Amino acid sequence: MVSQVEEALDVSIPSSTSSSTTCTSTTTCSRFFFCLSTAARGCCSYSDVDTWVDEGGGVIGTPHIVNNGYSSDIAAMPVDTGRHGSTNATTDVTITDPSHAITLGVAFGAESSGREYAHDLKDGATQFLQHNQHDDSVAGAAWDYGSGRGVYLDFQYYTNDFDTVNDLEWGQTLMENAVRYAANCGVLAPGDCTLSGDYESVIHLEGAADPTAMTVAWDGFYYYANNGGFGSNNIYRYLEDGTLVDTTDAPFDMRSVFTKLPGTGPTYLRNYNSRDIQVETDDVTYSFDISLDGGTLGAQNRVAYDWVNGWFITQNSGTMEAWDDEGNHAGTLDFPDWSGLNETIAFSNNGCYLTFDSGSDTVYSWNLDGSAAGSATITTGDTYSFSYANGMVFAYNGSGWDGFEIGI
Repeated sequence: MVSQVEEALDVSIPSSTSSSTTCTSTTTCSRFFFCLSTAARGCCSYSDVDTWVDEGGGVIGTPHIVNNGYSSDIAAMPVDTGRHGSTNATTDVTITDPSHAITLGVAFGAESSGREYAHDLKDGATQFLQHNQHDDSVAGAAWDYGSGRGVYLDFQYYTNDFDTVNDLEWGQTLMENAVRYAANCGVLAPGDCTLSGDYESVIHLEGAADPTAMTVAWDGFYYYANNGGFGSNNIYRYLEDGTLVDTTDAPFDMRSVFTKLPGTGPTYLRNYNSRDIQVETDDVTYSFDISLDGGTLGAQNRVAYDWVNGWFITQNSGTMEAWDDEGNHAGTLDFPDWSGLNETIAFSNNGCYLTFDSGSDTVYSWNLDGSAAGSATITTGDTYSFSYANGMVFAYNGSGWDGFEIGI
């Protein structure tokens, strides 16, 4: 079951039957601990879980892990471990706090939840979901515990039938939001795309482009920068402070490297004159993922990913081309009054399309409907390397990739 969660959310989760030493595992966002199944109560002692969260980790509890701990309170949980009773019923849930990060984008259906408990909310915790069968039945709650976060989701499917809940749109969204919240890496939601001002580089990734620098991606652990052309095609990896970790000779003539979700691996590649997308299956090792069918995709086009719509995207003379996760052409979007560098596009953490004019070193921002949202200048940039990673736009300056923190 844990592997199913990993596959669905692209996160690394400690085994629910492992010893307490694995509770120092990490996700791409921060330290994170997950108790899911009946066997999870053997994963770690509850005091270890509490220490883990107090020192900055995150924990998500579901009915079994809380209910089976009634004799030994899990202090990091936002609800108590006693119960007033349980009910088998169809899902009838009210979102009591629609502004909470975990409820964004969640819309419940009427599928059976399997069970409903009536736990009490602890003082200082926030309830964001309520089972309507009982006024005091907490369906979802969270709080800060020490330097970390505790979350409780009262849905039986999360405990014993992940396949069922993963087939429900609300189940996927709720759990993804909870994981990102507990791991303290931010819930994905579109934000303001307004852009203006002049920006100086805040980080430099030293590396030789032989012969042509391409793009930069961030998987939460490393920056990936690549080059293409007829020379040595390399993938460079750097720590967040810009320190070079390793250089890998890649058997591809690459045009872009990117991730699907901000700060979350794996990385993906698009190569010269190819409609195939490669995915990282091992440490800097890539294999075929999907092929992008239909639409206009030139030999030199850089490809990025729009996580809001779930699209692979590129840009041709102010028209964005999009493909869904199955590789089917999803349509086009025009950017009015566009000017700048052809074949290049990026997508920001705020959910904004970004294009670049290397002649004037100008970054242009566009809303999801294609309307213009602003522009800003950066100090340098070449024709191929424009990209976005870790909250910054990147461009090659002759000796490496410079990053500019533009605020979107």
